[in-house]
Amino acid sequence: MAHVTIVPGVFDAASLGFAVRNGGREREVFRFRDGPVHHGEAYSTLVTAKGGLGATDGVLVVGDDHRRLVLRHDPTVSALVPTVRFLPGRDGRYFLRVRWSAQEIDETFVPGNEPWHVAWALQITAEDRGLADD
Repeated sequence: MAHVTIVPGVFDAASLGFAVRNGGREREVFRFRDGPVHHGEAYSTLVTAKGGLGATDGVLVVGDDHRRLVLRHDPTVSALVPTVRFLPGRDGRYFLRVRWSAQEIDETFVPGNEPWHVAWALQITAEDRGLADD
């Protein structure tokens, strides 16, 4: 599992969000204006996460109206599932973390005796472009 935590104050909290392709041609843009986001929260004792992002091209973009980080993983190496955790704070502060999961568990999970191996590569690029500027 990989994590990227964004330093509070790097992005403008008023326009902060993320963009991702979930199977379509265009990236869908989601702003954090509506409050907390917790994709990786456990649904129950049998299901380890309430949600995740498709990121079908291996790209998740985090940023505001003026700058962004492009976070890339190679889905041909491992089919990682990115999740976002966002907590708004006071005075424009926030907690923002992206996590890539290689395995979640639900009621259909069957453990095996074979060793489990996973590999991934993560590339992060900073751009002077807004979140939705594609």
